[in-house]
Amino acid sequence: MNVYLNYRLKTELEDEVNSAKAYFEGIGYEINIDGAQVFAFGNREKHNTDEPVGPAYLAKAKRTYEGLKKHMKCDIAIEGTIDTSETAGECMDFCFTSVDGQIKVKCSPWYIEICMDNIDDYERFCDIAGDFSEEEYESVKESEFVYILETEEGDKLAADIPMFDYDM
Repeated sequence: MNVYLNYRLKTELEDEVNSAKAYFEGIGYEINIDGAQVFAFGNREKHNTDEPVGPAYLAKAKRTYEGLKKHMKCDIAIEGTIDTSETAGECMDFCFTSVDGQIKVKCSPWYIEICMDNIDDYERFCDIAGDFSEEEYESVKESEFVYILETEEGDKLAADIPMFDYDM
């Protein structure tokens, strides 16, 4: 399976933008800066082990976060996405923050994103998203994007991606 690990960092200070840019470029990420946001796009990696993708890449993201904090010499928050959409069609969002010296992690369930721009009716929605009820479609049809969340109770539709505390 191919996996991409991407990051988003928001900051107000130009020095922090430049420092984050230098750090991510130094570890091989492609960088895009949009105002006070730094986007770091990872290269495709092959995941060939039996270890689940989520925990493996959250651990890698944590190491990156720790390195970035040391490099920038300040507490920061960083968001990102583990993206397997090239091969498996799923993504997982995460967020790392530091609170009282402790790293806090939040992550989403695995999800598939659907752009609703070209979906005009329930039948077209089902062609793309799968077997959901018309009531479920009605609840999300006005959204720009819809997410199919992987949950223990089965796939669920959502207009937003929920984030949950994650213990590492």
